Amino acid sequence: MARKLFNDVEKDEVAEKASAQPVKRRAPLIRGGAAAPKYIEGSVQSATERTHEDIPVDQIQDSLIEDRIDITEGLNELVESISRNGQQIPIIVRIVNKERPYEIVAGRRRLAAMRRLGKATIRGFITRMSDEEAFVAQGIENSARLETSFIERARTIVKAKEAGFTQENIAEFLGIVQSLVSTMSRIYEMIGDEVVLAIGPARGVGRRNWEKLAKLISTKQLAKQDVVKLVDSTLEDSVARFENLQAKLSKAVSPSKSRAKSVPVRRTALLEGRYAMVRKPRQLVIKAEKDLSDDLLDYISENISDLISNYQKLKGRNDD
Repeated sequence: MARKLFNDVEKDEVAEKASAQPVKRRAPLIRGGAAAPKYIEGSVQSATERTHEDIPVDQIQDSLIEDRIDITEGLNELVESISRNGQQIPIIVRIVNKERPYEIVAGRRRLAAMRRLGKATIRGFITRMSDEEAFVAQGIENSARLETSFIERARTIVKAKEAGFTQENIAEFLGIVQSLVSTMSRIYEMIGDEVVLAIGPARGVGRRNWEKLAKLISTKQLAKQDVVKLVDSTLEDSVARFENLQAKLSKAVSPSKSRAKSVPVRRTALLEGRYAMVRKPRQLVIKAEKDLSDDLLDYISENISDLISNYQKLKGRNDD
């Protein structure tokens, strides 16, 4: 029953998209994951209490693990198709003990479309699932649908971690090695949720480019809120927004370098020019002429601790 149900989920996504283009599926990073037979069979066992009925839309809450960055992407076509042909395949929800009694497991776009259409109810299968089983079921649906982007998969990992899943669980359910789970979550967290949401899914932008963006943000020492402001929201395509932001960050000057440029280099002659003191940003250099001994430098070096101590005492009195 469950195997057929998840097959129907794929048919529903394709049929309701109302597109004549061939379906493009993302090849799994490695074989296995939530779509592996053992997890499908587990899903079958957990679905024994499933019933099919009309569910009040306002009684369904979103899943904690959000795998889509922009659920409205391509939603107009789905809304038009459902408006014209009706809802073809039910969604899947699970029973939860929260303010809203149900949580969406499969069919988030169909639910969003029905909400946009102002429908009071949506046809769905109601089941009892643990958090782990719901994560597995969501992974089965994802393996059957249209291509998800790298950053959406990275977001799934981060949200799964926030929901309490271990790295081992995530690696097994998503069918990827643990080192990749760690890498993808690190890249996502370096960029930040607000920045990613502002950019969008950017389908076709792979791991290397997202990693370059993360490193640019880090090396330029830019605050996330400042990076968000650089995202050009007037660009409709998320790939264009990504490329535009990457170009801007490549030219951006880090705050530390900006401060460094504002501090002028000062040169001071000491002891009638026999020594030179050069004050640079975050540096103080004292040099002696080649023919002079290092006596003065030794003296400064030996007494630098006292100089620092005196500075701290003076600073303490001023602060009082």
